[in-house]
Amino acid sequence: MVNYPFLQKGALIGVTAPSSGISTKLHDLLKQTCDRMEEKGYLVDCGETVWT
Repeated sequence: MVNYPFLQKGALIGVTAPSSGISTKLHDLLKQTCDRMEEKGYLVDCGETVWT
């Protein structure tokens, strides 16, 4: 079994969607989620493919 290390504050979390992205009605939800992660001390980078 592989045990990955826990994310540390200041870690970069990349969000991508290699297929079709999320629907427009979910954009606000994803933005809120990214904002919450940043409030917890993480860096969040949403790629352009997430929004298409």
